[in-house]
Amino acid sequence: MLSAVVPGTMLGGSLSRLFREAEDLLESSVARAMPGVVGGVFPQVNLWRQGDMLIAEAEVPGFAMDEVEVLASEDSLTLRGRRTQHVPEGATAIRVERRVMEFDRTIDLPVEIDPERVNATLVHGVLRVEMAIAASALPKRIEVRGVSECSGESTSEG
Repeated sequence: MLSAVVPGTMLGGSLSRLFREAEDLLESSVARAMPGVVGGVFPQVNLWRQGDMLIAEAEVPGFAMDEVEVLASEDSLTLRGRRTQHVPEGATAIRVERRVMEFDRTIDLPVEIDPERVNATLVHGVLRVEMAIAASALPKRIEVRGVSECSGESTSEG
């Protein structure tokens, strides 16, 4: 009876351990088969803020520039790619180990960006996306004035 399987009991603990071990085995199998894919997430992305810019980097080994697409909106960044099998015309494939691979990953951004000011480069398998933070998301310097200045009263003496 399923209701008898309660976490913390001997049987419930055994099942939990079995599920954990199966999950670990699956993740290690995926990691061996597809390096760079951890927990089903590809590509893995580093994102940081530098001054008035957000910068994202992702490793996309084996992808050419025309196989990668970058989309930016005010609050998200989408990375897409598709690598196909390629055997030159007139050639015969002897061994094909590189897999066809596709990815589509959207990342929510911590601040609003200006999508018109985004640049992307792909060098040595590293995709770098530089995004300008929107002016509306940048801190504004507020002038501090005296109370009488704010109400329109004169502060001159005499």
